[in-house]
Amino acid sequence: EIKKDNIDYKYNALVKKIKKVEQVIVSKMQDKEQRYKVPEGCLKNGSELFKRYEFMMMNKKFNKAIDLIEENIKVLLSDEENIFYNTKMLLVMLYPFIPDSAEKIYGNIFNDDDIYEGYDPMNPMINIKTKEIILNDANER
Repeated sequence: EIKKDNIDYKYNALVKKIKKVEQVIVSKMQDKEQRYKVPEGCLKNGSELFKRYEFMMMNKKFNKAIDLIEENIKVLLSDEENIFYNTKMLLVMLYPFIPDSAEKIYGNIFNDDDIYEGYDPMNPMINIKTKEIILNDANER
């Protein structure tokens, strides 16, 4: 029996959730590349959440960091207007825990080179790939 506070259980739950997130994101993408400017209020909220996450990670409170992600995932993903920004931040936060899944999904959606290095939650510009690229990549798997 796997306990819900078990780290492997949490990882598996996060992988399942992030794959659902990818499906939602792909459905919102278009057939052309998109650039989004994130509203200042969203940037402030995201930055505050990311600071809490970084503090936990620096203090090696990994279970607490995962709990923070779990607590915020529904709220972040229900924000339709800022879904791309929130998804990007979630993938960056999940990267240390599920690097392969996070990197793969990130690479499918976003037009930046690197998922983790140089991430800035206060960056207002989000570049999204085309839906066509993702669907072609999925067919090749």
